[in-house]
Amino acid sequence: MIIVLNPLFAIYGINVYLYTNSVNIRGGKSMRKPLRSSIKELVKGKQYQITVYLEYDEDKGFYPKLRHLFYGAKPEAEAYLRDWIRELEHPEPEEQAEETISETVGEWLDFWMENDVPVLIKWEQNTLRRAKGIVKHNLKPNIGDIVLMDLSADDILAMYKKLRTNGGRYDRPLSERSVRYVHIILNQSLKQAIKRRKITENPCDGLMPAAGKKRNRDAWVVLDEEQLSEFLRGLKDDLYYPLIYAAAYTGARQSELLGLTWSKILWDDQVIKIEQALHKLYDGEEEFELRERTKNETSTRDVDVTGRVIAVLKKHQEDQEAKGIDVGPDALVFTNDRGEPMNANTLVSDFRKLAKGLKHTGMSFHHLRHTHATILLSRGEYVNEVAERLGHASPRTTYTLYGHVLPKNRRRLSMKFDEYVPE
Repeated sequence: MIIVLNPLFAIYGINVYLYTNSVNIRGGKSMRKPLRSSIKELVKGKQYQITVYLEYDEDKGFYPKLRHLFYGAKPEAEAYLRDWIRELEHPEPEEQAEETISETVGEWLDFWMENDVPVLIKWEQNTLRRAKGIVKHNLKPNIGDIVLMDLSADDILAMYKKLRTNGGRYDRPLSERSVRYVHIILNQSLKQAIKRRKITENPCDGLMPAAGKKRNRDAWVVLDEEQLSEFLRGLKDDLYYPLIYAAAYTGARQSELLGLTWSKILWDDQVIKIEQALHKLYDGEEEFELRERTKNETSTRDVDVTGRVIAVLKKHQEDQEAKGIDVGPDALVFTNDRGEPMNANTLVSDFRKLAKGLKHTGMSFHHLRHTHATILLSRGEYVNEVAERLGHASPRTTYTLYGHVLPKNRRRLSMKFDEYVPE
């Protein structure tokens, strides 16, 4: 006789069938003896095989056993085992089980976001807001109506395919990087569903989308000194000129410059303090948010500039004031012609058109940052200092991105050594 322990296990088809005539899980007699169990470590600190031994089957001559593959720390595996044994020895009423069986993915995600995330994960506000947006715009519309216990790898792969086709705004394809974010959020929620004994296996396992395309330096449009000078002269009368000039001369990120306020410019010291960034909200009623935090800890920095940059920014401030645009300490330095936060997507599009008009087809706003770094490094400036100026997490990042411009510096060093040591 085969008796199924729990609908959860039956659906996922793992080794959970009881070969015994003496055990009735629903409504019959309960287990007569405490159950034996074991936990075997498969991957140190990360993966465990949990085994529970049931009552001895006299007809078969062995102890039927249940197994479960658990991902997490050992204390969590032990807690899972205690809950499992408790459920085996004291089965829940049928009506309560029905609630678990009928719970949808959308209902679980809502519960997880409201109850588990604030306590167990404690994301920063920016990450939490994006996660909520992913749940609302990507997960619930695609798999929210599927019963949680029925969710399969095929359902998830079908969702990823759809997101890559028309999962973005205005039915545009979602980038591979964004699809990975969706996977990460779903995967974390399903891991917690296992710990809450909603499901027994994570259908996300092994489905991590491929990483996005690596940076293709050949596609970068990096200007040399003469080209950059000519490029800036060609934009002198354009609305974007002060912003583009500042980007070219500081190497700052687009979001850092769009989040720059007038109080962060130290006119006398000729320093720009990069301490915040402007981002378009992933979800929410407001379109933009000024975050009191840049990309990473080292991104918060002071960037020294020269009188050239100060002069351009001063002229820009006067022009803004003449238009009636706020230039107070907390006002944004770079705005649209109505004094509103500049739309990053519009800037990206407009910049490409400007660059194309000046015969630099394919050049993006971010390429100004690459141009800034390349000019400095190709002229022999220290990598550590350039990394600090760019706000890179470490000089290794700078080496990785711009190592291709360093060989000529090695040649220069060998020539310098000849100068230092007489024959």
